[in-house]
Amino acid sequence: MINDFREMTNETVIETDICIVGAGAAGISIAKYLNGSNISICLVESGGFEFEEETQSLYQGKNVGLKYFPLDTARLRYFGGTTNHWTGWCAPLDKIDFEPRDWVPYSGWPFTQKDLESYYIQAQKWCNVGPYRYQPSDWEADNFKLLALLPEKISNKLWQFSPAPTRFGIAYRAELEQATHIQVLLHANVVEVVSNQSAQVVEGVKITTLDMTKTGTVRAKVVILACGGLENPRLLLVSNRVQTTGLGNQNDNVGRFFMEHPVVNSGELITLKDSRFLANYGNITIRNGTHLKPAVSISEIAQPKYQTLNVAVMMYSDSFKEQMEGYLAAQKVFRALKSGKFADNLRHDVIHAITDLDNFAEGLYYRFRGTNKPFPHDTSISLTSLSEQTPNPNSRVLLDTEKDKLGLPRIKLDWQLTALDKRSIRITNQLIGEEFGRMELGRLQLAEWLQPEDDHFETLTGGYHHMGTTRMSEDPKQGVVDKNCRVHGLANLYIAGSSVFATSGNSNPTLTIVALAMRLAEHLKKQVVS
Repeated sequence: MINDFREMTNETVIETDICIVGAGAAGISIAKYLNGSNISICLVESGGFEFEEETQSLYQGKNVGLKYFPLDTARLRYFGGTTNHWTGWCAPLDKIDFEPRDWVPYSGWPFTQKDLESYYIQAQKWCNVGPYRYQPSDWEADNFKLLALLPEKISNKLWQFSPAPTRFGIAYRAELEQATHIQVLLHANVVEVVSNQSAQVVEGVKITTLDMTKTGTVRAKVVILACGGLENPRLLLVSNRVQTTGLGNQNDNVGRFFMEHPVVNSGELITLKDSRFLANYGNITIRNGTHLKPAVSISEIAQPKYQTLNVAVMMYSDSFKEQMEGYLAAQKVFRALKSGKFADNLRHDVIHAITDLDNFAEGLYYRFRGTNKPFPHDTSISLTSLSEQTPNPNSRVLLDTEKDKLGLPRIKLDWQLTALDKRSIRITNQLIGEEFGRMELGRLQLAEWLQPEDDHFETLTGGYHHMGTTRMSEDPKQGVVDKNCRVHGLANLYIAGSSVFATSGNSNPTLTIVALAMRLAEHLKKQVVS
């Protein structure tokens, strides 16, 4: 069942077993997993079925740390969430990403990759990618060969792609609409998570329409926040009537440990002798119906030896770079339109035509997939590093004094990187250079800005991946949620999504978000009595 809160009675009270805040990949996955269990669910969504500029404006905020995307362009606030502009990259976190590493502060998850494997397998299906097979040897054939790298230095890594890609709000809308025990509530903005007087149990959430003409309450046995790595901590921090520092924030961890995937231009491979050996790295290949993109990364053997984070490196030709530059230019146009820097009539006519900029990237994907063409001999190959970020308590989400249309404080994002982040990228690229030299493929020219041993970054961007701000740890002093994603100190408040990630790895987060959502839903099946 799907209802629009704008059409309901003022001061409506909805009683349910589970209230899920946010209908993105995490929220929809939890509701879908529990469908048919006789557990009643209210899935609360701020937006509708389409992009709405006024609702999207609730995401505006400030960047006070490293240069970053405007916050209202870094996610989407309508049914399906950020899967509405997802480009389909899928890979599980690596085994080492879950392990405590003495050279990586605050590292280690309360469970292993193996514990998540059954959920990863099912998440592959919901994301519409191929089988849960990420070893290059599983896919190699005469027309798809990767480099024979020394495992003590560098390894091959694979991503799979969701064709189209899968938009959760479109793909699973009918199922949720027909579900007898699930109510999707559109245009309902959560303004507070309500707790009892001891702040040990939550009672539900307060909701309002965007124009604040209608308010209501969803009362629930369990509340799950699934509204992203920036909004999850924001909602905890603004819910401060009883616990003045914000719910779950008794140890001042809410909003800390913000992680992104730093993306930088790290060097060029020059003096190529024969680019055919690298052809598969520059393209997307289709093998048995599965779309694959290889990269190279620092190996799990080398990371402890060289004391680095987990870094992957993509290879692109100049022609691919030009296409990507066009995509980034289109992003700038979109931001200008949204900010009102163009004439109003032009803004009105154009804004709805380009609400999903990643269609540009999707076009690139279909342009390059499966071509397996060698890199041109007369061009260099650019290396782009996609890195894990050090868990850093000083990298954080804060509340601003400026408020949005609902009267809630906007976000201030203070993204911070460390010398370990830069050092890890430098060492990974140096090891790649050594390997390519050993194989007589060419010479790697490291980007000049990478060479000094400091924390200065150039050509820095991110992956639109917001992680870590309600991180998982069994120690309440080092995290916000426990191994089951329950907020420390609260009996029935849970968090879903990448904000619970303890570390980020170098894999795109969507597949892990869906797997963790399934794991949480399975846990709640045993906890909630309907």
